[in-house]
Amino acid sequence: MLFLIIDILSLMLNLQGLTVQGKELADCRLLLDSPRCGMHHTITLKGMIMSYKFEYKILGLKGFTLVELMIVVAIIGILAAIAMPSYQDYVTRSRIADATSGLANKRVQMEQYFQDNRTYAGSDAGGMPCNNDTTTSRNFDFSCSGIDPLNYTISAVGKAQMAGFTFTVNQNNRRATTNAPSGWSTQTDCWISSKGA
Repeated sequence: MLFLIIDILSLMLNLQGLTVQGKELADCRLLLDSPRCGMHHTITLKGMIMSYKFEYKILGLKGFTLVELMIVVAIIGILAAIAMPSYQDYVTRSRIADATSGLANKRVQMEQYFQDNRTYAGSDAGGMPCNNDTTTSRNFDFSCSGIDPLNYTISAVGKAQMAGFTFTVNQNNRRATTNAPSGWSTQTDCWISSKGA
C-alpha cells in the first residue's frame, strides 16, 4: 500500500503542479497541447486499487455576442426580403405553364372534335373536350363559352394561389390574358408569362 501511495505522489509531481482535491494545473500544455486548459481529478481508494478520473476543460473560450447574433439576423432578414418575392414570382410563372399547356391541349381536342363532327356544337357535353374541367389542374379550372358550329372560347380561370388569372384561347388560336392580379398586365393577343410582360 505504501508503494502505491508513493507511486501516486510521484505521478502527481510529474504532472507539473497537479495537486489533490481538484485544483487546477498552472500549465498543462504537455497533457493537452493547449495553453488554456484545466484538469480536475478525483482520487478514489477502492481496496488496493486506485482509480483516477480526469476531467478536461477548455478555459477562455467565448460564445457569440448579442451584437454578432443581431448582425447575422439582419443579414438573413435582408436576404429573405430580396429572395422571397423573387421566389414567389418564380413559382407563379411555373404555375402559369399549367394553364397554357392545359389550354393548348384542350384546343387540340376541340380541333379533333371538329374534324370528326364538322362542328364545335355539342363539344361542351359530358365527356367532351369542352366540358367544364375542375379536376385536371390544381391551379386552374377550364371551361368553354361562345360555343356554336364555328366558334368557341376556352378559358383557364385561376384558383387557390393563382386566383385572379384568366387565360383564353379561341378557334383561331387567338390567345389572351383577360385578367391578372396586381403587378401583372393583361394582353389581348398573348398569354403573359411574367410580371410586366
